[in-house]
Amino acid sequence: AAATAEVVRGYSALLRASSRAESLDVRAPDDRLAEDCVEPDQEGYGKTYSGGMGPEKIFCCTTAKQVLADLKERCDKDCTDDHPCWKTLHGKWCPVYTKKYEEMKAAQCKERPTTTTTTTTTTTLATTVPTTTVATTTTAAPDPLEWCYKLCAEKAQKKECQDEAMCKDLCKEAAAHFEEGK
Repeated sequence: AAATAEVVRGYSALLRASSRAESLDVRAPDDRLAEDCVEPDQEGYGKTYSGGMGPEKIFCCTTAKQVLADLKERCDKDCTDDHPCWKTLHGKWCPVYTKKYEEMKAAQCKERPTTTTTTTTTTTLATTVPTTTVATTTTAAPDPLEWCYKLCAEKAQKKECQDEAMCKDLCKEAAAHFEEGK
């Protein structure tokens, strides 16, 4: 009971920290679309060496946008100032890296999938009975509290006492409690 209360207090603090936004934005801390996204502290991500075209890997959408903007400035503005670029940089490498970072931006800034419903109605009139056919296709968006369920299972429960339903209830209760306290 004490461990559960501590977990609820921890989740409440975590949710309160995100209350600075106008709406409840419950998201995983490593959300690639968040404005405050941070690149992983791993090789290939983050800052590039001086004179480099950009990082090898990009996780955050904001980073992809910034790298592309910096590259375009370097290839467009800097290559036409008083100290022009080498011809190979402007003619060969700028297009190669621009394409590479545009593809990375498209991948990292792609919107999350949402639930969509398609309804098709066909009505046939005959001398007998009209027929209506309805086809519905639904794809579900990921549960925004999925990160909370995982954290609960990892931190609040022993491996031999895993209770998925309890974690879901706890996370939903914490989110509702936080939303009420806005």
